[in-house]
Amino acid sequence: MKDIWKSARKGDLVKVKKYIPGTKFKVDELDKENRSILHHAIDGDQLQMVNYLLEQGANINLKDPKSGDTPILMSLKKINSVDKQEDIAILLVNKGADLDVESRERKNVERYVDACPKRFQIKYKDAITQKFKNKYPPKAIAPASQATQVLLAQTAGLPPPSPKPNPPPPPQQQDNSTAAASSSIISTVEPKPYVNSNGETVIRSTNEIDLIVQDSLLGDDFDKEQDLNIIWMEVAFRASIVAIRSEKVRYDDITKATDQCGNILIHLLSIIGNSETTSFMETVKNQEAVNSIQERVKNVKEGIKLRLFSRIDHAELIRLVAALIGSLHWIYNCWSEVSQDDINRSIAECALSCRVAMNSVTTRTPFQLGVLTNVAKLLKNISTKVFITRTPEDAKKLSDSCFVISSTFKSLMVLSVLNDVKQKSAENIISLGRSIAEQLSILKLQSTSVLPSRVGPNLSSKEERELNESASNQLRSSIDYYISNNKSDNTTTTTTTATTENGGNIISIPRRLPKEDKTLPLLANIEKSISMLIGFTTEDRNIQMSIPVQMIAKDIHELRTILLEYIKEQSDNLSEEFKDQITNAINCSAHFSTQQLFSVSALICHNRITDISQLGYSSRNIAACCCILIDSFCF
Repeated sequence: MKDIWKSARKGDLVKVKKYIPGTKFKVDELDKENRSILHHAIDGDQLQMVNYLLEQGANINLKDPKSGDTPILMSLKKINSVDKQEDIAILLVNKGADLDVESRERKNVERYVDACPKRFQIKYKDAITQKFKNKYPPKAIAPASQATQVLLAQTAGLPPPSPKPNPPPPPQQQDNSTAAASSSIISTVEPKPYVNSNGETVIRSTNEIDLIVQDSLLGDDFDKEQDLNIIWMEVAFRASIVAIRSEKVRYDDITKATDQCGNILIHLLSIIGNSETTSFMETVKNQEAVNSIQERVKNVKEGIKLRLFSRIDHAELIRLVAALIGSLHWIYNCWSEVSQDDINRSIAECALSCRVAMNSVTTRTPFQLGVLTNVAKLLKNISTKVFITRTPEDAKKLSDSCFVISSTFKSLMVLSVLNDVKQKSAENIISLGRSIAEQLSILKLQSTSVLPSRVGPNLSSKEERELNESASNQLRSSIDYYISNNKSDNTTTTTTTATTENGGNIISIPRRLPKEDKTLPLLANIEKSISMLIGFTTEDRNIQMSIPVQMIAKDIHELRTILLEYIKEQSDNLSEEFKDQITNAINCSAHFSTQQLFSVSALICHNRITDISQLGYSSRNIAACCCILIDSFCF
């Protein structure tokens, strides 16, 4: 037993385990010099021994009577001479060592850390950040209500149905399409093991946001992509990574993120700068926007080097990143900008679609293919105004009108399939049509009077939460309706047929989502991510708000890939109107996701150009376009 302290110093774990645990020997028992076995293990630079003793309950803050240092101070003092002590010090931090202590020289932990190599300082700051990464966990998501009840509650004048019992649990073995439709709640995130701040491997619950995200959507093959919708989304995604890395101030990570963002920007500028394919660079404003991007990237890279040698403080680096995000924000606005004439034209086209929809309800005929295409175009055109408006109250008026229009179109679609003649009365139909007409008039007036340069106060926290909450409920109701509709359909047919107006060609109308076992969970993932945003407000500006936004972008990218491949494969069997409706809806979703990524990046960097309500407006538009995708296979 006398040799146990010597064994700890040498790292003889086998011999130490003979005494601890299982004998009368205590893990904190002292030797003749009143030093514990943990002190000897740290003196011997034995990482595994230190970890084992801490697992057995060793006092992590017990002072060495000779030096008066706690284990964390002992380790920090040896780091400059022994590299192994870096891992020991990080282990002590993760295990809960008291960092508010001083040595006899009146130096605290931070003083010793500042004297350590730069690589250790990065590890130390990362360990401290990781300990508090779950400070704001997302709120639990309430179970979804019955599909028909939620949907009819949105429809003016329709009574809710009687409650139905929950369906029995699905059998263990069944095909993917049945599994996807067996419950109104779809598991959106599979629990995966991860290492927490204490070094323990645990299973993550579905309500916890994982801070570990992928660095890009396209990977290293981004230079092969020519679709500007996806390239812009990739630029915004990588910009959000730069914003996150700048908060943590990890030199290697932020340098890598900045380089990756610069690479995709070079690819983007090579495409939009080609005068043979686009006219983007013909205006002076756009040329200045491109030049500012190149200058901002250069400034960030120089700022990272200066920060490494402590020549600038953290706030200055954040300011440089915020300037880069602001320039990217502006150049995307220049790219997607539309004129007021384009907005007025989309308003007129949407009014025409409203009349077509009302006629379908009145005559009890199926909705005309492509009737929702104009709704998606309207949302996209109005979003260009909302995206640059710095008065949240004005932006909210535009968003509210768009939300009412998309919801009322859904109500008309529900009425078209109901058998209740009373609910399909002329009064109800006219009331819904009048609601759409009124909101279109408001849009025309508001979009003309909005002044992007005027700055207004932020919305209240309650109003900010309601934006994402309404988007989540709208998308959830469409998912529930789709599942309920397919439950009641006992046939195995996944398509129906219809003739064109001239009575000639017979076309196919799909009644199930393509690759339903993949697309339906992706749509549910998007709804879950939107609901996660409910817990964040502008006052918090929590870095974790970026995680749901990045998850939405990832899911939209995968969903878009599946649907566009489906349209390409089934091109001969699908009508042009149907293909246009799906293509417009999914491309508009990508556009709104790009806007949302830019907005969250600006929020992280404390850029004044945006507030969290911008995330809510994008969430509403994403939800509306996802509803169009789902409804295209329902009505």
